[in-house]
Amino acid sequence: MNNNEYKSKIMSNYFDAHDVPYNCAVRSDISIDERAEQVQFTFDWCGGDVIMDTLSVFNCEEDRLVESYMFPWDEDDITRDYPEEMAKRITQYYNEIREGA
Repeated sequence: MNNNEYKSKIMSNYFDAHDVPYNCAVRSDISIDERAEQVQFTFDWCGGDVIMDTLSVFNCEEDRLVESYMFPWDEDDITRDYPEEMAKRITQYYNEIREGA
């Protein structure tokens, strides 16, 4: 299991345990380098996503962090955090949206 698969598994397990709907896909079409493999989590209930990119300057294969984009806490474009902490943050946001609906 490579690092991106490991990080994805942490997030998927957390979302599954807390009933947070998500989509997860391995994408090569959104990376700047065709050799890169990017794992992307998307959420139909909001516009945010989370990525792990093998060739990103910050989020390379050895990096332990993931990147979120387009969430309320992403004031400076992206937020980098550990997979479980990011999953907790997204779960809390999902629960806030559900309670407000």
